[in-house]
Amino acid sequence: MYSHHGCPSVRTLATRGHPSNHPQPPYYFSIKPMRQSSNATMRTSRSGLWIPPKAHRSNTGYEPLLFFHDGHATSTVTQLPLSVYTYSTWSIYHHSGVIWTLDYDATTTAVHDGRDTPYPQSTSVSQPHEQVAHLRDDWASLSFNHLDNLVSFAGRKLSQQTLRIRGPNQHWALQILPDRYAASEHTQSDALGGLIGELPLLIGLMALSIPEAHLRIALPQLMEHPWQPLPPSALSRGAGCTHLLLPAPMFRTLSVGCKRLTNDSLRD
Repeated sequence: MYSHHGCPSVRTLATRGHPSNHPQPPYYFSIKPMRQSSNATMRTSRSGLWIPPKAHRSNTGYEPLLFFHDGHATSTVTQLPLSVYTYSTWSIYHHSGVIWTLDYDATTTAVHDGRDTPYPQSTSVSQPHEQVAHLRDDWASLSFNHLDNLVSFAGRKLSQQTLRIRGPNQHWALQILPDRYAASEHTQSDALGGLIGELPLLIGLMALSIPEAHLRIALPQLMEHPWQPLPPSALSRGAGCTHLLLPAPMFRTLSVGCKRLTNDSLRD
């Protein structure tokens, strides 16, 4: 089973192999398509691995889709109420089997030092660039922490590069994650394993598995309680990824922002 909800300060609202009976806090969220700008400097590692751009306006955002999750179900909305504030925003790129993450909106500001050097000093996917105190974080690949209950926590700059464990019927792991993030161990019990993490990141992983033209209709259906991506028999793996920058395979990007009602208190 695939069931998870979480926010930067509400990280336990998720299940492992079975759905949770606890209601989830309501929230609005937006999904904004994002593309590398046509005039952006192409950045690659010395091995040829594509790296997201950092310069201001090098990541272009487009008209966002708006959604509301009421604690049980998700629906589309046409506008946000005035009583909401931005709780967390993540920017996500998927390119050649690597998921790059940023915990703020790359379409509205420069990333890190804003310099798009063709060959960054750090070329490892697993090791982000060294941070400078007065600069915001740089792009970092998806990573995990392995929790004591065999659940994996998804985020950035964490200690592990793969899921902790995967059960025989946990198809979500194949549908939302490229092979490099596959679990290092398998189990015969679907009651073990699972995924929790930062809410915009988890929504983004779900959205990346869906063709962009179907996001408005399909995403609310998959974010019922518990969340459950379509199985490979219903949606071919990688169907949400498109060839937007040839010859790079499976290139897809988005920016996800979560907004909370100002009068809604966080619940554990």
